[in-house]
Amino acid sequence: MKLNELQAQIESAYHKYFPNSRIFVGYSDKLGATISIGCYLAGAKEENPGKYWDNDMFHVSLTIHGESGQQLPKGLQAESDLPEIMELSQYLSYFFKKTDNKYKYCDSEKFSFRKNSGDAEKLVKYLDKYFSSMREKVLTAYIAGQILPAHLETVKIKLANFEN
Repeated sequence: MKLNELQAQIESAYHKYFPNSRIFVGYSDKLGATISIGCYLAGAKEENPGKYWDNDMFHVSLTIHGESGQQLPKGLQAESDLPEIMELSQYLSYFFKKTDNKYKYCDSEKFSFRKNSGDAEKLVKYLDKYFSSMREKVLTAYIAGQILPAHLETVKIKLANFEN
């Protein structure tokens, strides 16, 4: 699979569960050759409290790198073929929700994640399941009334945009 195909498939899988939300999938070889994935619930920074990306409800950051933690080949272009075996790992994977502790503004809940390795197609299939479980956790928190007031309107809009 080519780099641009992988990026498009990951974005498509995310938008299947969170339409009109932002996802960043980018390759960089500045410090170490990796593909970074950043997921946001908001589609534009204006949807976030205070209009800052850091105030987004999601804090999800994943990376795809070479086998056994090695870097991907440097200098990959959009039409470059990807290695046969790659690893998907997480850096951050949680969302903000209400807390019962009166001394805290909010709590966070982790999205379940397992380090995974395989070819690009296998990683896309895993990410599809991961994005589906993310949506289920947010929906469960919404039904339980655990969404922060600052994020409630955005969550209502994003869940209403979902087509089964």
